[in-house]
Amino acid sequence: MKKLYLITAFFISLTFFISCNNQTTEDRVVIDLTNDFAYPVEEVVVELPDWPPNDQIKDKYPLLDKWQIEINSYLTEKRFFTRKDSFIIRTYKNQPVSILASPITILSNNSKCQFFYPAGTLYPYEWDNSCLKLCFELGFSANLMKCLFLSPVLVGINPEEINNFLKTFNWKKFNSIIQEKIQNSLLDFSQDSNSALFYNPWQIDKKTLLENLSSSKFTQSLIKQKNVENLPLENLELPSLNSIFSPFIPENQILYQYQLFALKKEEDQILMLDNEFADIVNTSSVKKVSHHLIYMPIFIDDYENTEFY
Repeated sequence: MKKLYLITAFFISLTFFISCNNQTTEDRVVIDLTNDFAYPVEEVVVELPDWPPNDQIKDKYPLLDKWQIEINSYLTEKRFFTRKDSFIIRTYKNQPVSILASPITILSNNSKCQFFYPAGTLYPYEWDNSCLKLCFELGFSANLMKCLFLSPVLVGINPEEINNFLKTFNWKKFNSIIQEKIQNSLLDFSQDSNSALFYNPWQIDKKTLLENLSSSKFTQSLIKQKNVENLPLENLELPSLNSIFSPFIPENQILYQYQLFALKKEEDQILMLDNEFADIVNTSSVKKVSHHLIYMPIFIDDYENTEFY
């Protein structure tokens, strides 16, 4: 398989709708990803995550305004907003589909922001009893598949070629490795917080991972964290705060309990402070930290190009 140059797919959002006939029933929205091809079709219930997340700090999370949903397959891209807790996709049986749900939350001044990394799931790899449940641990995997789906548009590769590659990749194992690494890092903190390091898949080398996937190469070393270390909050010398959040939901229980977070050297990371400010942090080491405060960026609704269900 020829090498695909996919790197910019992480930073470019393209719109290429292909005749999605969506239906709204009294109870659920049905998103149709099919067209006129005579392939077996099935309907799958997609359940959104709980909000606030059901963890030890659930009372501190900002209020949810709505979810921004992104669905990608090799035939179509679909994006919409919803306040429902589930919807249905009608799709071709066993054809890969990436689903992302980004929480749009309400700031203290009643404006909206898109701060937290999305939850995600992959069909058919996480499909269980006709149901897909999105979780924040798999947001990175779903985003990775989305970027691979977008790559044919960028470099002129046949979408079926990408789709065939996606069907041969062991997504179920990939997802289980990511989830296991997250859970093991949480366990490490409970056993020895001084030597533990939280695993955040959004901090791995995405460029190298995409380059290797595009050449049908994958080893577990590609999803190891590199140049990441714990940064104690006290090193930031922040004022007294009522709440502070990492964009990766599973990391927030570590942030609150141990007052530190995993920071990749020489890369900006953003924290949400008191549901109003953003602290943009960068460091070459825990002793050389630079950071600056800004107001949280406001999310602008694009209702003209994004449907609401």
